Amino acid sequence: MQLNFGSASTLFNLRLTLSDSEGSLSGTLEATEPVAGVLTSGDVTGRVNGSAVTLSFKPTTRHCPAELSGTRQGVRLSGTLTVQCSGAAPVPGTFDVSKQPSP
Repeated sequence: MQLNFGSASTLFNLRLTLSDSEGSLSGTLEATEPVAGVLTSGDVTGRVNGSAVTLSFKPTTRHCPAELSGTRQGVRLSGTLTVQCSGAAPVPGTFDVSKQPSP
C-alpha cells in the first residue's frame, strides 16, 4: 500500500482481512513500514456500495485512527484518507492498494 501525504510518499506492507455481510465490512488491518519496521494493527469497519468503499481504522496499537474513502476497480482500491491523532490537526493523504494472490 502506498500512502501519500503532500509531497511525501511512504510504502507499507499491508494485510487487510475483510468480511462482507450485505455491504457491511468488518475485519483487521496490519501495516509494516519496511525501513523502520513499525507495525500498526487494529480493527476495520466500513461499507461497500457498488465500487465505492469507506473504511474506518481503529488501531489497537499506539498509532492514530484513520478514515479511508475509495473506489474499487478490479483488484485495486484507491482513494483518499485522513489520519486523526488526538490533539493534532487532521492529516489528509491518498492511498492505493492492490489485492495480492493468497500464498
